[in-house]
Amino acid sequence: MKKAILGSLLLTGSLFAGSAQYDAQCASCHGAKGNESLAGNPTIVGLGEAKLAKMLKDFKSGALKGDNMNGIAAGLSDADIAEISKYAGTFK
Repeated sequence: MKKAILGSLLLTGSLFAGSAQYDAQCASCHGAKGNESLAGNPTIVGLGEAKLAKMLKDFKSGALKGDNMNGIAAGLSDADIAEISKYAGTFK
């Protein structure tokens, strides 16, 4: 029973703070904590969950233009956007 609960917590992310989607899609350009500006990419520290979600949705739809971001966001599901925004929205 304890193993099942621990496994469930690990799968849902409730046991630790982090985001596999952020690590896979965002960290290489924005840094592990959103504070790196590599090759002219802006930092995302302090933007908050709601603003990040809106920006990702706008990149995905094409309403917001970004050299790399439109292609990256196009491959994100609504669940991916929610996960990334929730995690990265905590960066200060």
